Amino acid sequence: MFCNAYQSLNDGAAQWVTMDMFYTDAEGLILEHWDTIAPYVSNTASGEDMVRGRAAVDTSADTDASKEIVLEYTKQVLQEREFGALDQFVSADLVQHAPEIASGRDGLANWLHSDDAGHYEMLFQIIGQGDFVVTYGKRHAGGKDIAIFDLYRVEGGLIVEHWANAEEISPREALGNSGKF
Repeated sequence: MFCNAYQSLNDGAAQWVTMDMFYTDAEGLILEHWDTIAPYVSNTASGEDMVRGRAAVDTSADTDASKEIVLEYTKQVLQEREFGALDQFVSADLVQHAPEIASGRDGLANWLHSDDAGHYEMLFQIIGQGDFVVTYGKRHAGGKDIAIFDLYRVEGGLIVEHWANAEEISPREALGNSGKF
């Protein structure tokens, strides 16, 4: 199970975006939980809201095909840094919700080439339903390890919409639990 939520605390004094992934048993009881929490950014590079966008899942879409596209994109583009393959996986008019990435495939390409993108080191989980797919992984950028959720909407064999939420991973000695993974 997965959710992407906006939080406003103390009459807007603190605004956050939280992405949560839950592993549940057959009865729906939560067995494990992972999350990232980041400040809400109202003025994103693309002009799109960090949370809004298409929310209805197209359950008629082939979940396995959607997951395969995202998995190959993650492996080839994000991990292996084969940026020439970007057009095989991402629509030219990609709707971008990640706060620091400009709209379209070109905006994504520019960000991937930047130091801010860093290197995607590990894919920990991938789940999907219909045309929506979520990955949870780790990247390294600016000397920091970062937990990252990427939420994708796939249509016509390409990623057409993208949300992301990232949180710096604290040093192991500062963790109060088992950490992000």
